[in-house]
Amino acid sequence: MKISFVIAVYRNEAALQKTYGKIRSLFSEFLSDYEYEIVFVDDGSDDGSLQEILDIRNQDSRVKAITFTRNFGQMAAMLAGLREASGDAIINISADMQDPVELIPQMVQKWKEGSEVVICHRAERSDTFTSKLFSRFAYGALRMAIPEMPAGGFDFVLIDRKPLNEFNSIDVRNRFFQEI
Repeated sequence: MKISFVIAVYRNEAALQKTYGKIRSLFSEFLSDYEYEIVFVDDGSDDGSLQEILDIRNQDSRVKAITFTRNFGQMAAMLAGLREASGDAIINISADMQDPVELIPQMVQKWKEGSEVVICHRAERSDTFTSKLFSRFAYGALRMAIPEMPAGGFDFVLIDRKPLNEFNSIDVRNRFFQEI
């Protein structure tokens, strides 16, 4: 069984090696029965993020690199990574280590118990005041349409291959990840 990680990257230089290391350590400590792949999607970063991804890929054949010619936004990067991922379960996680990788063994356990989608959401964020305000407004509006959605939305999620295949088969121009 293989677990894929999708990591959208935009200006995350110096965080990627740490994120990669934390994910890898899970497979020697808690998830040794699984294979892994990591799909980094560089969303047109103008710092050293792409080079850091390529360096990681050169040291580990289980790492894939997708690069955009310019910034298309986090959603486009996530969707590209989800289409490229080949695992039996796929975990979308942030590049900046704001999502606690320590929860991943619990997410995998829930998946093994039969959950097709396992959602984690941040109780607190270390974003700027403006980002927090915009996020609160945007997700507040979305929660009127989807009341089950966590207050701050979610990006840290494990998805089984079956629902991901269904999600990837939807061919619409403007996608919204949290509709899973």
